[in-house]
Amino acid sequence: MYGKSYESKFEGSMVGAGIAVFAVLDYMTTKARDGYVEVNPDLLAFTLGGREQDPKEIVRALEFLQRPDPSSRSQKEEGRRIVKEGQFQYRLVNWDAYNQIRTEEDRREYNRRKQSEYRARK
Repeated sequence: MYGKSYESKFEGSMVGAGIAVFAVLDYMTTKARDGYVEVNPDLLAFTLGGREQDPKEIVRALEFLQRPDPSSRSQKEEGRRIVKEGQFQYRLVNWDAYNQIRTEEDRREYNRRKQSEYRARK
């Protein structure tokens, strides 16, 4: 599966949060299904950095992403980016909104390509 990474993430209220926060959020976005993803900090630490990556850094990133953010562009769930739903289960708060953007952009691109092919055949 894949997940798109929007450039606005790098210019918003997460600026300065640290590399681990961005890596964890991108991992979650890529692995999520219908806005839900399972994240085991020990496994993700190994995936992202091998033996050198400390699982505590992953836990800190997850905690950061769960905190309310009054400066967030989205105030759903008080600006939180993720919500813990189980031991390793998380819900991406704005999954639907960003998924809809992707879907609309993909549809537009498909229509542009098909229109170009149609014009070329004429």
